Amino acid sequence: GRKHKVHIMLCLYRAPGYRYYYQDVVITLKKNPKAQEAFKRIWREFTRRYRGIPNSELTFNLVNESVGFNEEEFIKVFGETVEEIHKVDPGRFVWLDGKNTGKVPVKHFFNVPLTGQCFRGYQPHQFTHYGFRKGKDLFGKATTPRWPKGPDDKDMLWVQEKQAKEFSLQDCVPKEYPVMIGEFGCVACGVDHESALKFMASNMEKWRSRGYGWAIWDYDGPFGFVESGRPDAEYIEVMGRKVDRKMLELMRRK
Repeated sequence: GRKHKVHIMLCLYRAPGYRYYYQDVVITLKKNPKAQEAFKRIWREFTRRYRGIPNSELTFNLVNESVGFNEEEFIKVFGETVEEIHKVDPGRFVWLDGKNTGKVPVKHFFNVPLTGQCFRGYQPHQFTHYGFRKGKDLFGKATTPRWPKGPDDKDMLWVQEKQAKEFSLQDCVPKEYPVMIGEFGCVACGVDHESALKFMASNMEKWRSRGYGWAIWDYDGPFGFVESGRPDAEYIEVMGRKVDRKMLELMRRK
């Protein structure tokens, strides 16, 4: 990170009693004291190991896309872990993915110093993930979605309406509280390229107005701008790789 001047956000994808996305793993972290103690022990060790490295270079994110926790469980498990981290390093900044896979802010942490929350920019999933599973539509949409052409495009206005509903979940976040969008994007095998760019631009405009940082998912692959495989994108060659020119320009826009 220092070599390339890249900030490191250290995050667990799998944790004791927790693994999101693969449904064969039962989520026990929310209730199992043994799993919770193992989780806290891991973070105490990371904190000890990296104590003294400034937050400008390194921050923590406790676990990827917490799901299956009610509000009380979320506050207990992650609140206690933040406390353990700050016992070892009182100055370490800690991110928490919002509740319900990074969708819902947890107001309790607005008043916990040196914390921030990460959200996602995938709503509506029926748009961003259309065709993601081997070309199948898992979301009950009979036709491929697109970004609405205007207010009269009634068949597709649901895209903007669901997106606006997602933004409204974050209206409770105080202006001074740190927020970033940990992931967002639109899969290459789904909507057309122009629709994907308009969706991304709409999100980024809203986040800039709120002062949120963001990170695209992914850099290299079907959601990204390098070797994405989008058939209707214009590519330029950079270091021997195909880069989506318009998407790169969009992300560089101030």
